[in-house]
Amino acid sequence: MDQRTRLATLEDDFTGHQQTALMVVVSGYPGAAPISEITVALDDGDSVRVPLSDEQRQSLRQGGVIELCHRFVEPRQQVIAFTLRATPGRAGTPAS
Repeated sequence: MDQRTRLATLEDDFTGHQQTALMVVVSGYPGAAPISEITVALDDGDSVRVPLSDEQRQSLRQGGVIELCHRFVEPRQQVIAFTLRATPGRAGTPAS
């Protein structure tokens, strides 16, 4: 197969089939703050609320990683904002 045929085959295979994925993960834990959920706000206006279970909080304290969001996005620079919410009625200061 010559170079031109191979390039045409590659172009046919991939034209219109590009997929760029964004995976947002979190690790670590902000001290003794009683974080109950993390919200991920994407620049397309969508947001994802992720409530944290006791097991997930413990995992983060011990160095674990939690997936917050996994989706297909446009292949361009993305702007993402995070909001941490504290458990109501528990001591601590939420961060954002």
